[in-house]
Amino acid sequence: MDTPSKRQTLWLLLAAHLATGLVAGLFMEGSEGQRLWTIVSFIITIVLCMRWFALDARLHAYRISGPMFLCLVALLGFTAPFYFFATRRFDFWKSFLKSTLFFVILAIVSGVGASISQSIMATRR
Repeated sequence: MDTPSKRQTLWLLLAAHLATGLVAGLFMEGSEGQRLWTIVSFIITIVLCMRWFALDARLHAYRISGPMFLCLVALLGFTAPFYFFATRRFDFWKSFLKSTLFFVILAIVSGVGASISQSIMATRR
């Protein structure tokens, strides 16, 4: 797989987080809808992240083992640095800093989406 496929996955991840923030702002705090949406958005995020890892592993001729895959799914934030070290030994810090920055951007985008929906809901009341 080539880099554009990885980029497309990252753009999809950003769009999903914007949508997550927008929809999350529509639900009341602690409601059933908010809990359900949290689970759905978590699953979407994991699927897109795993797609990116699979494309990246193919690009770097690395095989993600079953236990590594499960750890990436269950403990993404803690296992990702090990993945980057295994696939990019010499560019580890560069990849680690890029991924950290990307996850910070995801959080910001999600917050922007929630702020937009909250401001829309506040003007409707």
